[in-house]
Amino acid sequence: MLKVFIRKSKGTTLTLKANYFHVFGKVFLLYALVMVVFAFILPFCLGKNINLEKSFFSIFFIGCYGGLFASFLTPTEISCNQEYFGIERMVNGKRKAAWQDLKGYYTGNMYFSYVTLKFQGQRKFKLFSYGFSPAEWKAFQLMLKARFPEKEKTLWQMFMLE
Repeated sequence: MLKVFIRKSKGTTLTLKANYFHVFGKVFLLYALVMVVFAFILPFCLGKNINLEKSFFSIFFIGCYGGLFASFLTPTEISCNQEYFGIERMVNGKRKAAWQDLKGYYTGNMYFSYVTLKFQGQRKFKLFSYGFSPAEWKAFQLMLKARFPEKEKTLWQMFMLE
């Protein structure tokens, strides 16, 4: 079941590739739903007039902005093998880190969350799950938990980790 969306290149390399239509769609719908509450439901409950043209424009604009912003935060590719962790982003390019330099990680919940990884001498890697299928994301988190159970941290411990 988990191998459906996981692409393996050579040996034991785990590679996850982002789907930007999923990223944009999920975040657009989330932002649009929040804006529907604030633009239609809340004013209606308070007895105020609703300007449909402005409301639809704000829903569309905020949804598009959120979708594009999330697309820039989502990595293009995540790859892991026995020696290194690699990430490729639209904005920052490619970065690699050796697993032996891993100081800690936080996984959140198993499906729609983010993973934070901290390596010695590098900034924290924050990876959001929006661009990946639940099966891919679960496999990535289970790989971390299986290989490095002693380095799993709480959210507060990751915040304090330098």
